[in-house]
Amino acid sequence: MPVWIALSSLLVALTTIVAAELRDRRNAANQREMQRLELEERRLSTLRNERIKAYSTLARLTKSIWFEAPEYPLPALYEALSQVEILAGDPELKAAAEGLVDKWASAWEAAYEARLKGDSAFAAPGFEEAEAQLIPLRNTFIERAKKELQVAL
Repeated sequence: MPVWIALSSLLVALTTIVAAELRDRRNAANQREMQRLELEERRLSTLRNERIKAYSTLARLTKSIWFEAPEYPLPALYEALSQVEILAGDPELKAAAEGLVDKWASAWEAAYEARLKGDSAFAAPGFEEAEAQLIPLRNTFIERAKKELQVAL
């Protein structure tokens, strides 16, 4: 058998092996990238769900002020605020949540103290002023939360 036939067969075999190795490496790289993208998608989905839960909890807790509630509402309110502070990506959303919670807490405390004294909770000093600011503050918080979650406004 001539040498050139043996060398050409060897060259074809070597080319086939190299091509297969390169194809396998590309496939492995593509699979790693797909896995990375899937993990990132799951992470973002989980983060979005956690944000929805935190934002809706704070919105629910600040919907109205109940003085007859058997439990003291401020720990739950501050816990919800903490969750928003941890999860929110928008500093303006955090600021809106903090302003809302501060006003809600001051309104609740003023009304609760007046009620303990036997006065009307709704006529308590500081309550009317805080109550007037609560709706715009809550609307701002909800608006910013929807923007961050990319929910239609």
